[in-house]
Amino acid sequence: MRTIPALIVKYVLTLAAAYLASYFAGGVYWGLIIVLALLAAIANYVLADLIVLPVASNLVASLVDGGVAALLGFFMLARDTSLNLNTVWFVFTFALIVTGCEYFFHIYLQTQEKSTNSE
Repeated sequence: MRTIPALIVKYVLTLAAAYLASYFAGGVYWGLIIVLALLAAIANYVLADLIVLPVASNLVASLVDGGVAALLGFFMLARDTSLNLNTVWFVFTFALIVTGCEYFFHIYLQTQEKSTNSE
């Protein structure tokens, strides 16, 4: 899969994960959701998809995705204390959803790469 389509899919998945985590943590803050999804999608693409996934397993890359998402979510919530969200619940939910989505997204990326290489 090329870079731009992969980033778009990753952004949409991360946006949905941020929305759900925000909803379950006590409120929907679109500014937080949009910025967090953009930062997490780019960071996760570079770290997990380009660096970790080629040399490690899918599970390790997915856990890196979830860890990066959790750290970014925590730092963004710590930066803006006016948001009335349960920080622990938001970070845990966001990391869990991102990890699950990325696990299946990596499988898709690997099958696309194999089919492109076989042609």
